Amino acid sequence: MGAARKLNVVSIQDKPAKVRVNLRAKPHRKIDMHQLPFVGRDHAQEESGGYCFWDVPFAGGFRGGLETGQAIAGMYLAHLRRVRHEKSYKLELGALIMGMMNRSPRNEEEHNSRKGQLMGFAGALDSWLRAAVDEFGEKLDTIDHEDLLAQANGGLDTKAADERFSRLLAKAGF
Repeated sequence: MGAARKLNVVSIQDKPAKVRVNLRAKPHRKIDMHQLPFVGRDHAQEESGGYCFWDVPFAGGFRGGLETGQAIAGMYLAHLRRVRHEKSYKLELGALIMGMMNRSPRNEEEHNSRKGQLMGFAGALDSWLRAAVDEFGEKLDTIDHEDLLAQANGGLDTKAADERFSRLLAKAGF
């Protein structure tokens, strides 16, 4: 038998990895959602190795975050308009929010930046939601608020919610 060899792994990079501070355009990505400047792996890494749907540096403080969040909302809304006739991931907004919430700010400035980004993003979407409700919201006038309250309270019971979800999956064939 041959003698065991010890291998040393050595980096051949002379330069440290470049850290991106800004968002960048990504027009060559295959999936529309992945082309958005705030989706990727430049500033955050998902544990699964996939793309982060809020790949935005937590920088600029609260006021800078407001501006960034508003701009990202505009990009997202333009994306929705652009892909409205295509099959797209129906939970994109949820993925964006989860991407933001799954990231942990490392200091007070990052914490304030994230708060500003969320407020700016939500504020910009709120304006569009209000316009949509005004234009297309007739059915909202007939919503039974007692049913919605019961549904909201039902979701607060983990065991019951898990059972309902399991039944839904079984019904769908999963």
